[in-house]
Amino acid sequence: MKKIIEPAPVARDEYGFWSHPELPDFDEGDGVKYSSWLAQQQLTAQRVDMEDDASDELNDRVMDGDIAAVADWAPTSPGPDWFLLAIYDTEDGPVAWFASRALAAS
Repeated sequence: MKKIIEPAPVARDEYGFWSHPELPDFDEGDGVKYSSWLAQQQLTAQRVDMEDDASDELNDRVMDGDIAAVADWAPTSPGPDWFLLAIYDTEDGPVAWFASRALAAS
């Protein structure tokens, strides 16, 4: 079995983006590969969209082209047993991905 990913210190870049250092690079369309990796890691993942999670002011800044406003967003964790996998930009706006091993085991 491959190394089991664990929570890591989050050091976001100047735009507020970050990716767990042990998270493999997945390309667009790699959904099956990503799902397989989550299963191997015994993880459940949950996406948090900045549009739904951040203040209107932060969302307005991003919509006005200030992508660095993402750095001011503190994504809401789904719960205490979750850790951050990544924060990045998508066609639909910034998102954060959290993972939980506790939920996958239940």
